[in-house]
Amino acid sequence: MSVIKAIIIDDEEHAREGILLRLQKFDNIQVVAECRDGKEGVRAINKYKPDLAFLDIQMPGMNGFEMLNKLKPEDIPVIIFVTAYDKYALKAFEVHAADYLLKPINTSRFDAAVSYALERIENNRQEYAEAVQRIIKEYFDATGVKQNESENYLRRITIKSKNVIKLIDAGDIEYIESEGDYLNVFANGRKYLERGRLHIIEKKLDPSKFVRIHRSVIVNIDKIDKLVSGDHGDYLVYLKSGARLKMSRNYKDALTKMSASL
Repeated sequence: MSVIKAIIIDDEEHAREGILLRLQKFDNIQVVAECRDGKEGVRAINKYKPDLAFLDIQMPGMNGFEMLNKLKPEDIPVIIFVTAYDKYALKAFEVHAADYLLKPINTSRFDAAVSYALERIENNRQEYAEAVQRIIKEYFDATGVKQNESENYLRRITIKSKNVIKLIDAGDIEYIESEGDYLNVFANGRKYLERGRLHIIEKKLDPSKFVRIHRSVIVNIDKIDKLVSGDHGDYLVYLKSGARLKMSRNYKDALTKMSASL
C-alpha cells in the first residue's frame, strides 16, 4: 500500500502525542501535520490534502464539525473522530456509521479504527465525503445551530490599553467578569481590563460556547474541568486553569449545556 498522509487535530498536546505513539506500528502512515485547533486544521488540510485525519470534536474557537463545514467536499479526508463525550456527535456517528474514538483512547479500539479507515481510503472518496456532510448536517440539526450561524459571532475581541491594541481569540477566553462599567477578560493565564457591559458582549459571543453562570460572569464551556454541587442548589465551576467560579442557582439552565460538554 502507498504512503498514507495523516494529520492530527486536537487542542490537547498529550492527546496528539498519544495518537502519534499508537501510529508507530503503522509503517505506511506518515503524519504530515499536528494542529492545535480548527483554524490550523483547515489550513493543514488545504495544504497537504491528507488521506486521513484524527479530529477532536471539542476544541476552543471552532469545534470539529465547524471545521469540517469550512472544507470543500473533495478535500475532506477519511476522518476518525475523537471525543471525550458529546451526545449529539455520538448520535450522528451512530446514524451514519462513522468511526470515532472516545477519550481516553483504548489501544485495541484505536487499531481497529485505523484499519477500517485504511480500507475506506481505498474506496469511493466522493461517497465518503457525502456521508461526512450528512453527519455534519445531523450534528447542526441536533444542536439547533445553523451551519453558517457561527460566522456571525465574535472570533476575536479587542482589548485597548493606552497606545496598544491586543487581539484575543474568543476560543482563548476562559471567562469574563463584570466590574461596573468594565470587563475583566481572563485568557491565556492573564487578566485584561476593557470598558464594556457583560450583557452586550454576551450577545456577540457564540452561545454554544459561552454561558452565563452568574449575573456578573460568562464562562467558556471548553475551559471547564468539572462541576461540584453545593449545599444550597448552587455549583462551583472549576476551570482547567485552576480557577474556581460560582454558578448561581438562578442560572441552572446553563448546567445542562455545560454537563453535555464535559
